[in-house]
Amino acid sequence: MRGGLVHLWYIPGLLSGLAVITLLLRFNLARFIIPVATVLFIFGLMAGSYAQMTDLSSPVFTRNGPFFSTFMIMLGFEIRRRNISLSLKYSIIMMMVGFGLFIGEANYLSLQENGSFFHDFLFGTPLWALGIFFVLLAKPSLGDSKITHSLSKDVLGVYLCHLIIVIYYLNIVRILGINPIIASIFAVPVVYFVSTIIVRGLRKTPLARFLVR
Repeated sequence: MRGGLVHLWYIPGLLSGLAVITLLLRFNLARFIIPVATVLFIFGLMAGSYAQMTDLSSPVFTRNGPFFSTFMIMLGFEIRRRNISLSLKYSIIMMMVGFGLFIGEANYLSLQENGSFFHDFLFGTPLWALGIFFVLLAKPSLGDSKITHSLSKDVLGVYLCHLIIVIYYLNIVRILGINPIIASIFAVPVVYFVSTIIVRGLRKTPLARFLVR
């Protein structure tokens, strides 16, 4: 019911990114895909997480528009078109470097005036994502097990219901006065566990036929 604001933000982002690349291909402007995507990505960062330093603003919430999605789709598009691959070793190194850069940026921005520690995309995000992508390309059968297949049935439900659990969790933590560091450590396992119980419980009720088709 929150639309693209919370859970489904990636849908308008994905559609707008696909639209940009499709239009460039339709008008035989494929050579401009990389520069256009790069410019959109940099503007998205400057008007998003780095806005406190650049004073730039975007007409739409940067995460929901074409700014980041076009760049990320372009990376996959070029990898497929050029048949690029990396060894598992270098894929893991890329992933860790990207993750480290992302955390470094987030910490730096949080120390700025009115800074926030919560960011959707930073300069390290594409490198981090590419590392994960190349790891999966190098190990295509990774996760192909009975446990993974069993847990995969809960993914959509957990994704859709976890936010309300997060809200209740934060309220309870605040009421009980629990140390923020301890609360952060237990946040993911508690929210995942409770969300999974709710999803599996709903699956055993007649509501499942109406909720999932």
